[in-house]
Amino acid sequence: MGNWTKRLRDCSIHLDNAINNYLEPDLFRINFNNFMQTARTVTFLIQKEKNILQQRFDFDSWYQSYQTRWKTDSIMKWAVDTRNIIEKQADIPIYSKLEVKLALGYRSEEDVNLEIQQDDLVFLGIKGLRNWAKKNLDQYNYKDSAIWIGRSWKEPKLANMDLVSAMQYVYARLYECCMDLNRITSEKNNFTIKTPDEILCEFNITHTYQYIELTNFQTISLKTKSYKNEISFNDKKILENRVCQGGKLSAELKVEFERIFDQFNHISTKQELLDIHSDLNLLNFQCEGSILHFISFFDENFKCIKYIPYILPNQLAKYIFWRNIGAFVKVLRPKYIICSDEYYVRSAPQAREYWRNTMIQGEYLSTRLLSKIHDDEFELLGIRYGIQNEKLLKPINKEITTLLLDINANNEAFMYVPILKEL
Repeated sequence: MGNWTKRLRDCSIHLDNAINNYLEPDLFRINFNNFMQTARTVTFLIQKEKNILQQRFDFDSWYQSYQTRWKTDSIMKWAVDTRNIIEKQADIPIYSKLEVKLALGYRSEEDVNLEIQQDDLVFLGIKGLRNWAKKNLDQYNYKDSAIWIGRSWKEPKLANMDLVSAMQYVYARLYECCMDLNRITSEKNNFTIKTPDEILCEFNITHTYQYIELTNFQTISLKTKSYKNEISFNDKKILENRVCQGGKLSAELKVEFERIFDQFNHISTKQELLDIHSDLNLLNFQCEGSILHFISFFDENFKCIKYIPYILPNQLAKYIFWRNIGAFVKVLRPKYIICSDEYYVRSAPQAREYWRNTMIQGEYLSTRLLSKIHDDEFELLGIRYGIQNEKLLKPINKEITTLLLDINANNEAFMYVPILKEL
C-alpha cells in the first residue's frame, strides 16, 4: 500500500471532522486548515516515489495527465493557493451565514423566519446558540415546535460553493488519482477509505443545521440507527439465535422465515418488493408482539441502498424525523421506499384541530411502498393488518390499499410530504 493512500485516508478523517463540527466555528476552522494542508501532501508523496514508479510503468506521462487537468481546474488551483496562504501567512477569510426559523410541522415551507443580528451569533457554537435561543426566543414556545438553526461556510473566491463542497471536490480529485495509481501498481488497501460520494451524502443530510426543542432548549437527538445496506437474508445463522416471545423459533417458523428470505433474491416488481416486506413484518410481529419501525430505500433494481430503523418518542420528533428522511431522499435518490410502522387511522380534523385529537378509527400493522409516477404524482401501495393491544385482530384480515398522492399528500399520508418533494 502506497504512502499516498495513507495520506488520502488522513484527508478523509480531517474532512469528516470538519463535517462533524460544521456548526462549531473554531473546530470547523481547525479541521478545514488541517484538510487543506494534508491534501497538498498527497501529491508530494506520489512524486517522492517517482523513480521507483517509473520503473514499473510510464509514470511521467500518467502523472502529467493529472497535472494538466488540475492546472486548468479553478477549484484545484484555489486549493493550492489556499494551502500556501494557511501554511505561510494566516487563515483565509472564510465567513459564515446563519438562518434561524421556527419549525412548526412536517412542511419546512411553513416555518417562520426569525430576524436575528448575524454579528451576535456568527461565532457561537451549538452551546452558545442554545443559550441565545433560551434568552431570546422563549416567546415562541408553541406546542410541538422547535427552533431550526442552519449555518453555511463560504469563501469569497468560491462564489456560491460551500466550503465543505469545495473540500469534497478536492478530495474527489485526489481519490481518483490515488485509486488509479493503486490499480496500475496493483496496490491493495489495508483499510477502508470513504468514497467522495459517501462523504458528500453525509454532509448534505444532517450536518448543516440543528433543531433546538423549545420546552427545554436542548438540541434534539432522534433514536435512529442507519445502515448502508439491508441485513443479509442469505445468512441462516440469524435464525439460530432468533427468539420468539422469549423462546426459540419453532421448526415451522424457521421454515417460514427461510421461505421469505429466499424470495429476496428474486424480486422483479414493486408489488413483490412490498409483498415480501409485508410478509416479513407480519411474521416478526407474530413472533415478538411488536413491530420494528424502519424505512428502506431501494434502487431501480430493487437493491436496498439504505436501511433506517427508528424510535420516535413524541410528535415533535416525528416532524423532524420525516424532514430528515426528505434530506436522505434528496441525496440518495431512491426509486422505491418501503415504510414499516404501526399507526392509527383517524377521522379527518376540523379547522385548526390537531390530527392526534381526532377520533381513532383503527390501529394497524402497516407496510407501505412509495414511488413516483409522474411529476408531482405519487403512488402509495399498502398492506395492513388490524391490531389491538399488541395483538392481531382475529380473524387475521389482510387489507390492500392503493393511494394516489399529490405533492402535498392531502390524506392520511401527510407525513410523507418531505419525501414527495424530493422524489
